[in-house]
Amino acid sequence: MKLYGQIAQTALFRILAVFCGVVFTVMTARLLGPEGRGLLATLVTLVSGICIAFHFSLAYIAVQRIGSAPPADKHRLSQVAFGVLTTVLLLSTVITWTVFALLVAAGQLNSRAIPLPILCLGMILIPFLLWEGYSSLLLGAIGRLDADNKAVFAGKLLTLAGGVLLLSAGAGVVGALLATLAGACFSAWMTLLVLVRELGLPRPGRWADVRAYLHDGAKLHFNAVATFLSLGVDVLFVANLASIGSAGVYQVGTQIVSALMIIPASMAAVFYSRTAAVGYAAGWTEKHRLIVWSMLVFTATALALYQTASFWVALLFGAQFFQLNDLVGIQLMTFVFLAFSQIMSPQWVARGFFKRMSAIAVALAVISLLLNAMLVPVWGNVGAALVRLLCAGLGAGINVYMFLRFDAEMKRA
Repeated sequence: MKLYGQIAQTALFRILAVFCGVVFTVMTARLLGPEGRGLLATLVTLVSGICIAFHFSLAYIAVQRIGSAPPADKHRLSQVAFGVLTTVLLLSTVITWTVFALLVAAGQLNSRAIPLPILCLGMILIPFLLWEGYSSLLLGAIGRLDADNKAVFAGKLLTLAGGVLLLSAGAGVVGALLATLAGACFSAWMTLLVLVRELGLPRPGRWADVRAYLHDGAKLHFNAVATFLSLGVDVLFVANLASIGSAGVYQVGTQIVSALMIIPASMAAVFYSRTAAVGYAAGWTEKHRLIVWSMLVFTATALALYQTASFWVALLFGAQFFQLNDLVGIQLMTFVFLAFSQIMSPQWVARGFFKRMSAIAVALAVISLLLNAMLVPVWGNVGAALVRLLCAGLGAGINVYMFLRFDAEMKRA
């Protein structure tokens, strides 16, 4: 019952956070239009790519190490993880900002499609987005997932409130980014306070610990980078090979999928936390039936939204986003595949299958990059949606195989 209670609590706060995010998306879509929304989507994709490149998947390594440690060592290893993560975050931020400043000084960014002030705001977001990925998993590993849930909701609520004020005042894309920055800063402050109370002030990570984390993270990090290349750069392809406006329409559809992913993401967060506490064998016993039933619910949800799409797309986003009706069916099918892969990922990490995850992700990334380059110039954002569906489907197929394999192993054991 504890597992279901954790999922319910996590889902509740994250649904509230997603509701704030959906309202923010609707507001920016209506007030900024496809062009402004496309500019915002392109910047967010670039910043997300930088964050993925520099987080080195270290939080997953922390979860795996804390989960496999004896109970007496868990607190000490959590303190080590806290120090390593903060050290790497600071170094990654300094390196990124230094490279960006050098590019600006050399005049390499002046002629780009994204205005320089907006790029600067995106660079300021980087440490907060890095910390968001670190703190969520670390709080789950020490049994304080509730603190992360509250911080995520509070940050999204502040973003929405700030967005209403700034966009109503005519601040445009800059206002949307400032609101996002305010929410991310407040959320980071909340999670940092809890971690300091639980683990003490983070000490600079010893080089031996940092090196060990980076060594293990390298095995898994290819998975994170390749996943972004297969499921994240499609917005950039559409913006560059089609138009900023069509990228705005396309990214609104991906935001809908992101909103729907909140339940599988909540389940995965709880699974990571439970695995860190009880190990992967006991964790699998708790969750394998829940996975089957949840997938039936996700599929039914996607079908219901597809059947009513013509109504809610026009209601939420207006006539400017009418093309979304042509995309949303494909994107809802993608959601079902992504949901299954999401809730299976904690088992892969807990078992240390880092190289396998990376190899699969790299293969999907190559397929995605090649097909996007071929189809987007011809079919625009519809081509990008089809490529994302194919990659998500291939990933889900592999996870179905692994689900059956894990289940058979547990039954034999």
